[in-house]
Amino acid sequence: MNNTALVEKLNDDIRMLTIRLDIPTVLIHKDVTLAETPEIHRHEDYELRLHLAPDDKSFSLLEVIHPEILHRQLTTEESLRTMTVIFHPGYFRYRHGDSAMTFMHSPYMCEVAGLLNRFTADDTGELLLSLALMLLKSSPVTDLREEDRIIRAVRYLEQHYYRQDLTISFLAGIAGYSPNYLQKVFTAATGYGPKEYLQLCRLKMAAKFLREKRYLIKEIAAMCGYSDAHYFANVFKKHYGCPPGDFAWNRD
Repeated sequence: MNNTALVEKLNDDIRMLTIRLDIPTVLIHKDVTLAETPEIHRHEDYELRLHLAPDDKSFSLLEVIHPEILHRQLTTEESLRTMTVIFHPGYFRYRHGDSAMTFMHSPYMCEVAGLLNRFTADDTGELLLSLALMLLKSSPVTDLREEDRIIRAVRYLEQHYYRQDLTISFLAGIAGYSPNYLQKVFTAATGYGPKEYLQLCRLKMAAKFLREKRYLIKEIAAMCGYSDAHYFANVFKKHYGCPPGDFAWNRD
């Protein structure tokens, strides 16, 4: 999204955030079940989703997703009609419609983050106004040092381990590097190549899901970005020294 398009979209969203303060709110603070949808994931930060009303002139639903909560991904159709904000230490990610995620910062992030930490459905109006102010005073993250760029790439892998379509080229775009240069600086900073680091993130989450003893191995494989459960089992055994089916029980 170029700067002009970004400003126009932000202005539209700020207007919609302030014209209606009684939007129905859903607090997602308990894990969803696989029976609802196989397309689920979790991450460490708050996520806000504001869904467009049928007239495209206002928001009709706010979802507040707590950190570390297993929740469903939006479908492609839903994404086109949703404004998404995901908070991270020092910056947030913003997307609306078919645009790419944009990394942003704002002096009002701390105010919104503090409100989220004590949020109830009664605070919806205050949250919408605070979010509008945050967006109004926001700007894209462009002045990243090399360390910050690598952190951004690392965090993206940690947050999106479940995606099967991640590529080095896409990750390089996230960090603002060429694919070859990203490989070099990522390995120097972490000791692992991007693909190796992604594998470690997936296996770490798989181990966490296995300890919960709530899901089938094939479900965990899909949740962690593996399309082939047999391949997942082999990779897991090579890393942890035992098959996934034995892992949780050996740690009781």
